[in-house]
Amino acid sequence: MRHCGVLAGSAALVLGVVLSGCTTTTTTVPGDGAVGAAEPTVAPGQINGPGAAQPGAPRVGPSCLVAAAGDIAGADDWRTGAARTARLIIARKPSRVLALGDLAYDRGSVNDFRRYYRPTWGAFKTKTLAIPGNHDYQTSHAAGLTGYFGSSALRNRSVDLCHGWRVVLLNEYSHNDHVDSGAVRRAAAFLGAEARRHPGTKLIAAWHVPRYSSGDEHGDDSTLAPLWSAAVRARVRIVLNAHDHHYERFAPVGPGHTVQLISGLGGHHMRGLRDHPARGSTVRFTHTPTVLFLSLGAHGYSWAERTVTGRVVDQGAQT
Repeated sequence: MRHCGVLAGSAALVLGVVLSGCTTTTTTVPGDGAVGAAEPTVAPGQINGPGAAQPGAPRVGPSCLVAAAGDIAGADDWRTGAARTARLIIARKPSRVLALGDLAYDRGSVNDFRRYYRPTWGAFKTKTLAIPGNHDYQTSHAAGLTGYFGSSALRNRSVDLCHGWRVVLLNEYSHNDHVDSGAVRRAAAFLGAEARRHPGTKLIAAWHVPRYSSGDEHGDDSTLAPLWSAAVRARVRIVLNAHDHHYERFAPVGPGHTVQLISGLGGHHMRGLRDHPARGSTVRFTHTPTVLFLSLGAHGYSWAERTVTGRVVDQGAQT
């Protein structure tokens, strides 16, 4: 398996990291350029120091395009945030859109969805797969989310994408806006069962709250450890989260080279980063609305984190 990542268009400090036989880069945009110290079970990359070459990305063959972001639309900034990320998605024409929780602020009410989500990301509702976030649960039983997307948005479920890829959509909440340990265990069990039911399938797992994060609002959350461990054991290729309002990519871990990606710049209230990055963090970016685009192919995948201003802040591929 080969993993190559190339940071695009940054003047920040760049350090070389060797991962899975391929040299890539790690940086903070903006930030202090430090690399999070990695435990062996979390980040297998070996830090080599500055000056490493940037390779070409491996080919993944014919692919389909999937867009992903969370933390999307609120009253005070939906026109400058969610409306712009929606236009970016429309322009790229993905086959699927993954809405990674906290879709309509501030309380995920029926009116919040009607006023702020529907005029923006509602443009591609029919191709959207949504999961809940904590703000969606600030309305009883996440009634705004289920009223818009149906009750299936709260269920653990999986959907075929293309070229042997399948996304597993998970819910770590139960009856309120706090992560529920029982719901985490149920999600972990569902993910493991899906991996056993679909051997050989390339899996993406999506849930709202990241296990690891360099965000200054929430950061790491050990409550998600059972779900993260289940993803690594199941050899999930990509874990998608939001919750902290920034973009972050982590080094591949485990036998399936599982990569965690935080895509929390869907449009609402961009936030800052901690001075000391989370373990395994390789790229961090904030302060501009962005969308993550995944090209999924039979031989691997590539990714590009694109801002609404046209900049690609992180891109690469894994085969």
